[in-house]
Amino acid sequence: MKNCVMNVSDGDAYSPSNAKLDVGLISLTICECTLPRDSIELLLCETPLLRHFKLVCHRTTFDSIFDGLDWELFIRNNLPALEKFEFFFSYRCKRPDPFHGLSSGIASFQSRFWLEEKHWFVVAANPIKLPEFWLYTRPLSNIDYATSQARYELASINDGYRLIARPIDAISHTDLNVIDCIKFTQALIKLDLGQNTIDEAGAQFLAVALKMNTTLTSLSLRSNLFGQNGRQCLVNALEQNTTLTIYDLGDDLTETETSNLS
Repeated sequence: MKNCVMNVSDGDAYSPSNAKLDVGLISLTICECTLPRDSIELLLCETPLLRHFKLVCHRTTFDSIFDGLDWELFIRNNLPALEKFEFFFSYRCKRPDPFHGLSSGIASFQSRFWLEEKHWFVVAANPIKLPEFWLYTRPLSNIDYATSQARYELASINDGYRLIARPIDAISHTDLNVIDCIKFTQALIKLDLGQNTIDEAGAQFLAVALKMNTTLTSLSLRSNLFGQNGRQCLVNALEQNTTLTIYDLGDDLTETETSNLS
């Protein structure tokens, strides 16, 4: 068995005697998990070859499942082959303001391990109409939860708060592809992102990457859906990027904005 999808709860308390995973397992998805952290780790210790792990947990308290440092140490020591870690964690809470807990909740996922070694990007969020705190990776696909709730977000790669309403899994792969290709792939010199339906959120992530890239010389952004705020983020980023010499912005930037880059 190479792939496994399972649902576990407190009533299914895990121990090596009542469950056994194939040591050669490379993909594992655990949905609606309410097991304590140590039970999850016992399970994972049996899968040293695991390359893809997806975990969905709902908590009533803010426990160690939300600790990026704990996850970093465990993955380093027990899951050396892990390439992709997707998760969605939530817990019910009361908060004094819409931004409460976002900065502290995301802090442990801003280490070099998460951002530079693994390129796993995490978002902390407070839904406006739900008394909950969310922590999840981006991109995240096929999540069966009320993720279209309007919410305040803070991403591990950005200091700015955002108010957003679309489903989590609708922020598809644009964010990851843009950041991976531009921010971290230093051999990249030419990139065509035209007609990719990149929206305002994607434009903001793209702008962050462009500010840090030092090798890209040619970029096409024709026919996307940046919106006014997204366009301005890109203009600011392109003004700061000194290595880009060829860029095709198409009709997505106004004439005034384009002339400012000359």
